[in-house]
Amino acid sequence: MRRTIPFVAALLWAMPLQAAEPHSVSTMWQVDCGQWVTGRAEARSLPNERFVIGLLDGLSLGHFVEFWKANGASTSPDAVFLWLDNYCKAHPLDNLDHAVVDLYMKRSGWKG
Repeated sequence: MRRTIPFVAALLWAMPLQAAEPHSVSTMWQVDCGQWVTGRAEARSLPNERFVIGLLDGLSLGHFVEFWKANGASTSPDAVFLWLDNYCKAHPLDNLDHAVVDLYMKRSGWKG
């Protein structure tokens, strides 16, 4: 047992440290920006809108970084949806969750 601890410590010390890099993760709600724009135009976007609000709330809670009242300035879901409309029209192939994270980072100041 005495030999095990120094061996494990030496092994851990010898392991290369990797810099923290942002990783891509998937969500269960796989919607692209084209689907967002089409759904909004056809008044069938409520599930996607709820996903967006939930994702923004989850990011805020998970990072303990304010989104809805960032820097003391409130925003509304309607403003978020309009931002996403514009973003998704310009980037129709992007995933909706990537667009939401982009907005979250811009508004909250979180750097990841």
